[in-house]
Amino acid sequence: MRGGYAINASSHIAAQVKREFTQRYKEAFGKGPEDTSVNVAGDVVVIKLKGFLTPIETAMRMLPDGAEKVEGIREAIYRSFMSEIGSLLKGITGRNIASVLKSLNLEEEEEYIFIIMEGVAEKAG
Repeated sequence: MRGGYAINASSHIAAQVKREFTQRYKEAFGKGPEDTSVNVAGDVVVIKLKGFLTPIETAMRMLPDGAEKVEGIREAIYRSFMSEIGSLLKGITGRNIASVLKSLNLEEEEEYIFIIMEGVAEKAG
């Protein structure tokens, strides 16, 4: 489907992404976030995580350059399962991921992941 999704399709996509993302996240990090929410806004999937740091990440972020190290580790782990999330989204929408952007706040233990699907640039241009 091109050009966004109907509301019921969006909630269906959000529920599937939340389930799959949380499962992959728990497998990869050994612990899931305290809260995960997923919203679909047209061609953008927004995942919000709250309360996600593992005990070792909590200790590591207190070290000199610790926050950067935690961010680097998290980025590497995300790469290990984002292709599976991309496959899930392709199966649901028929479109590939164009870009993934993240906003990480270690102090608040809050992270936003913005998954931008193909087609956004076409519509903007």
